[in-house]
Amino acid sequence: MELIKIALKIKSPSEEAQEFGFGAKADDIMEAVNDFNEKYRDWSKRIIIVNLAKKSMHLLLIMEKVNIAQNISVREIRYFISYLRNKKNWKAYTRELNKMFETVEFTKVNVDEAMTFYQKVKNNPSLYEPQIEDVDFMTELPSIKGRLHSEATATEMDDEDIITVIEYLLKTKDKGGRAESKQADINEIKMILNKWL
Repeated sequence: MELIKIALKIKSPSEEAQEFGFGAKADDIMEAVNDFNEKYRDWSKRIIIVNLAKKSMHLLLIMEKVNIAQNISVREIRYFISYLRNKKNWKAYTRELNKMFETVEFTKVNVDEAMTFYQKVKNNPSLYEPQIEDVDFMTELPSIKGRLHSEATATEMDDEDIITVIEYLLKTKDKGGRAESKQADINEIKMILNKWL
């Protein structure tokens, strides 16, 4: 598995692009990320938006299956970039004919750094809620799951944690590969709560 932090900025931005920050285009970026993640879900590759700054966007690329000989580069997110350029007409935001983005950072990160990104996104509802399924998927990655499990044994769930988990189940019950399992858990919770009605 590889975890890669990516930062991109528009190369030779047009006047229009110089006026807005990436946060103003969050809907376009989120749509492109969701489309990318849906397309590459079976290939065990997905993107999480970590931060949308004024002049750059920061992403975390998660690649579960990596060939040892594979040369990992920004080409891994070519589909995401193409989606913005062509389907969302971002080509209007650059003076460059062939290259829309400049790669500011492309760095492999460890589990500790990935956990920092996870917490950062989880604490930002505008980023967390639209990509909740993919962000919470991180907790299923073996290396991160082990870390979370060891931390969880040190503290018990409080009332707010319970509410957060139930809200997550309800919001994402029809999404992702675990939809059936989520629905079963929701039904079980309903049965427990029914005796208090």
